Amino acid sequence: MREGVRPAVKASIVQASAATVVVLVLGIGVICFGNGAQRVGHMFPGFLTAKNRIVLSLDPALFRAEKAGRILFSQVIAIEGHPIETAAEIDAHVAGLPVGTPVTYRFRKQADVFTATVEVQRFQLSDFFILYLTYFLAGCCFVFAGWRVLRRAPRSSPTALGFFVACQTSAVALLTAGDAYGPYLYTPLYLTAHCLVPTALLHFASTYPEPVAASRWRRAALGLLYLGSAALAVTLNLVADDASLFLPLSYTVDLMLANALLLYLGRLAIARGSSRDAVLRQSIRRALAAFVLSAIAPAISLASDSLLQQPLSPVFIVLPLAICPLLTASALRIIRWTAEEAPEPSARRRLSLLFLGAVETAFLAGIAVFWLNTSWKQLFDDVSLNHRQQELVHAFLRQPSLATPEDLAAMDSLVQTGAAAALVAAAAPALEHRDLAHATLAIEELGAHYHETGAQLDRRLQRLGELDIGLVAALVVVGVLQAVGFMIAARRWLMQPVEQLTVGTRIIATGNLRHRVQVGSAKEFATLAGSINAMAASVARMQERMGAEGEARHRAAAAARDAERGRLARELHDAILQDLSAVKLRLEGASRGMPRGLLEPAIEGLIQVIVDLRGVVDELVAPDLHQASLAAAIAAYAHVMGQGRSVSFDLDLSPTAEVVDWASRDVYRIAQEAIANAVRHGAPTRLAVRLSTQSSRTVLEVQDDGAGFDPRTVGLGTGIRGMHERAAAIGGSLDITTTPGGGTRIRLVVPAADGGEAGGSMQYALGGRQ
Repeated sequence: MREGVRPAVKASIVQASAATVVVLVLGIGVICFGNGAQRVGHMFPGFLTAKNRIVLSLDPALFRAEKAGRILFSQVIAIEGHPIETAAEIDAHVAGLPVGTPVTYRFRKQADVFTATVEVQRFQLSDFFILYLTYFLAGCCFVFAGWRVLRRAPRSSPTALGFFVACQTSAVALLTAGDAYGPYLYTPLYLTAHCLVPTALLHFASTYPEPVAASRWRRAALGLLYLGSAALAVTLNLVADDASLFLPLSYTVDLMLANALLLYLGRLAIARGSSRDAVLRQSIRRALAAFVLSAIAPAISLASDSLLQQPLSPVFIVLPLAICPLLTASALRIIRWTAEEAPEPSARRRLSLLFLGAVETAFLAGIAVFWLNTSWKQLFDDVSLNHRQQELVHAFLRQPSLATPEDLAAMDSLVQTGAAAALVAAAAPALEHRDLAHATLAIEELGAHYHETGAQLDRRLQRLGELDIGLVAALVVVGVLQAVGFMIAARRWLMQPVEQLTVGTRIIATGNLRHRVQVGSAKEFATLAGSINAMAASVARMQERMGAEGEARHRAAAAARDAERGRLARELHDAILQDLSAVKLRLEGASRGMPRGLLEPAIEGLIQVIVDLRGVVDELVAPDLHQASLAAAIAAYAHVMGQGRSVSFDLDLSPTAEVVDWASRDVYRIAQEAIANAVRHGAPTRLAVRLSTQSSRTVLEVQDDGAGFDPRTVGLGTGIRGMHERAAAIGGSLDITTTPGGGTRIRLVVPAADGGEAGGSMQYALGGRQ
C-alpha cells in the first residue's frame, strides 16, 4: 500500500509546486505590466534605457532617424552638458518639458563620445502595446504552455518537467523585460532569468525527444549547470552599473542561449534520423516546425535591420517567440508518455552525440574567447578614452597661458562624471579672468582624477591578463580531456564490439556452432551479433536435420543389407543345405553295398561343405544386438570361431563400448569378417580382440600373429573391401596394418553412442580346440 501511495504523493507535490510557480510568475508579470501601463501619457526622452543608462529601445518616431543607429546600445553620460549618474535623472529632466522640446544628450558608444539632440515624446498607448503588451503576451504563452503539458503528463514526467522549467524561466525573462526600462524593481530578476534560460533549455533538451538515462551523473551535471548560471546571474547583477563589465557578460549570455538552441536543434535532428517510432518522428517534426517558425520572423527582421539600417519594433522580434512553446506543447502531447525510458544504446546515436559534444566544446570555447575579446575591447575603449582625457589635461598644463575656452570645451566634451564636470566648470571662469593659478589647480585635480581612473584601468588590465592565461590553460585542458574521452569512447563503443564480433565469428568458423557472440554494446552491433548467432543456430539445426536424415538413410541401408543377408541365409539353409543333406544321405545309403573307402572321401568332403555353408549362414545372420551388447555378440562369435581350431583368443571388450544402434550391426560384421579372415587365412596361434571407448569414439582392434600379407602384391578380397565399405557407410575409419610373416592388425574407429563411457573391460582368454 505504501509503495502505491508514494508516486501519487510525489505527483501531487510536483503539481502543487508547479501551480505555485505559475501563480508567482503570472503575478510578477501582471505587476510589470501595470508598471508599464502607468507610463502611458507621461513624458519620456524618446528612448528607453536600462538602469545603467544604456539605450535599449527607441520611440518609433526615431526609427528612421539617421542618429537612431548610433544612439541604440550607447550609454547616456550627460544631459545638456551635465554628467549624470543614474537613469532616473533622465526621466526627471524631461518630466516637466512639453512635447517636442529638444534636449541635448551626450552619449558614449565604445570609445566614441558624441552628442545628439532628441525631442521629448509622450508615451502613447501604442508604445505601451508595442513594448509591454508584446512581452506580456509572449510570456503568458510560455507560462500556460508549460503548465498545460505538465498537467497532462503522467505523474512527474522528466520531459514535461524539463519543458515546464524551460517555459517558466523564459516567461520570467519576458514578463520582466519591460521592467528593464523602468522602474527597475524587477531588473535583478530579469537578469537572473536571462542567465537561467540557456540552462533550462539544456535541461529540456536532455529529456526530449529521447531522455538521457537518469543517473547521478546527469543530475549532478544539471546541478552544476544551474549553479554556474546562478553564479553568472549574481555577477551580472553586481556589475550591472558598469557598462564596460556588463556588456561583455550580457553578450556572452546571449551566445550561451544561441548555443543551447543549437544543441536542442542537434538533439532533434539526431533523434529524427535514428528513431523508427512514427509517433515520435511526428512529434519531432512539430518541434522542428516550432523552432523554425519562431526563429524565421526574428531572423528576417534582423536581416532587414542590417539592410535598412534602422531599429526594429519588438513586435517583429518578441511576439513570434510565442509560436515555440505552443507548437512544442502540441508536439509533446502526441508522444507516448509511458515510453520515456532511455533509448536503446545506438552506435549512430553515440557517434552523433560525440560529434555534437565536439561542436559544443568548440562553441563554448568560442563563447569564452568572444567574452575575453569583448572584455579586452571594452577595456581598451576605456583606456583610449582615458588617454584622450589625460592628453587634453597635459596639453593644458604644459602651457596654461596659451589655453583657450575651446580647450576647456574639448575637455568638457569627454567628461563622464559629476566630479570631473565640476572641476572643468571651476577652471572656466578662472581662465576667463586669466587667473591661471586657480585654473591650473582645477585642471591638476582633474588630471589626478583621470590618473586614478587610469590606474584602476591598469589594474583591471592586469587582472584580465591573468584571467586570459587561466582561460587559455582551461581551454587546453578541456581540449585534451575531450580528446582522451573521445578515444576512450571510440575504443569502448566501436573497437571492443568489433573485436568481440571478430573473435566470435572465428570460433564459429572452426565448427563450434554452439558458441554464441555476446556484444553488450550498441544496438547495431547487438543486432549483428544476433544475426550471427541466429545463423549459427540455423546451421546447427540444418546439420542436426541432415544428421537425422543421414542416420535414417543408414538405418534403411543397414536394414536392407540385413534383409538381403537374411534372404541369402534362408536360401542357403532352406534350399542348398537341404539339398546337400539329401545328397549326403543318398551317398551314405549307396555306400552300404560298396567297398569301404570308395565314397567315404566324397561323403567327408560333402560334410565339410555343409559345415562351411552353415558357418556362412551363421555369418549372414547377425545376432539380435537389441537383446545382447556389441561386446557380448563379438565374444560369442569369437567363441564359435575358436571351437576346433588351434588358436588362442585374447578378448578385451568393454561392455559399455557402444555405437549408435543403426551402426552396431556393421561394426559386428567388420569384427566378424576380421576374425574369420584371421582364422581362415592367417593360421595364427594367438588372436587379440579389443573394444573400447576413447574420447567419444569407439575403437575396435583385431590383431593376430599369423602369416600376414603384402597389400602391394596381394589383391584385396571381397571381405576386406566389404569392411571398408561398411566403415565408410557408418562414418568410421578402417586401418589395416600387415606385413608378410608379421601378422595383421585391423583397427576400426567410429563415433560412440551418446552416453558411452570407458568402463571396466571384459577380459578373458579362449584356448584352442575347446
